[in-house]
Amino acid sequence: MVGTLPAVLLRRRSRLLAAVMALALLVAACAGDEPTTDTASVAPVADESADESGPESTDDSGGGSGGAEPSTEPEPAPPPPAPTESPEATPAPAEDPTAQPVIETIVETVTYGDDFAASIQPIITEKCANCHGAGGPGAAHWQITTAQDLVDTHALVRRAVESDFMPPWPASDASVAFRDNRDLRPDQVAAIVAWSEAGAPLDVDPATPIEATDPVVGLTDPDLVLTPTRPYAGSPNTVDDYRCQIYDPQLPDGGWITGYEFVPDRTAVVHHTIGYVIDQGR
Repeated sequence: MVGTLPAVLLRRRSRLLAAVMALALLVAACAGDEPTTDTASVAPVADESADESGPESTDDSGGGSGGAEPSTEPEPAPPPPAPTESPEATPAPAEDPTAQPVIETIVETVTYGDDFAASIQPIITEKCANCHGAGGPGAAHWQITTAQDLVDTHALVRRAVESDFMPPWPASDASVAFRDNRDLRPDQVAAIVAWSEAGAPLDVDPATPIEATDPVVGLTDPDLVLTPTRPYAGSPNTVDDYRCQIYDPQLPDGGWITGYEFVPDRTAVVHHTIGYVIDQGR
């Protein structure tokens, strides 16, 4: 009985160490929130209270006999930290196949610097000449054919653009962009005002023609031609006499108007029109 005591104590201490290591592995695995497959082996350790001069003990596994000796095997390395999961990347939103591409328009700011040909003339040919050029709908009220015509009336031009009276463009910027927009940008107005205040100098020949960049816009193949329900009966002595005329296209259900044009028979009298849509219930 005395000879087998150290082996029994050794086995129990070995089991105790194995249980402690197993518990440490379990705690490490729980701390990482990941299951671990690491294993650890614990070598038997001799009981310090065993009698060094006692008889040899017999290994109950039958592998031989001999006294219990301290283990020389290295202690097991601690398990590596459990890998942490990286947060999943947020997928990019899917592109809308029906979305229209955004087209950025680069606008070069106009600044007058004693350069009529470079700063003022392009504004007039693009925004004014198609209406106030020879034969245009506004030529009866103010006509420009040469650069000298602008010099002679530069004070009138300055007042018209400063007050936003000309060019006439009542459309709102809150809607979609319109084609053939004749409105002036603030920098264009400022350039015309600066040129006029400088005395309307020219760096071109006064006889230089002022020709429209684009002709008057109109419909070439209308599907329907309408006339007013009654003729205009105003007096030509009244300046800017606004009259309401009703035009009923009598569209069928589901019909759409994609474009319209007012064609006055007397351009010396009628020079501008403003169109509105009237609800059927009104």
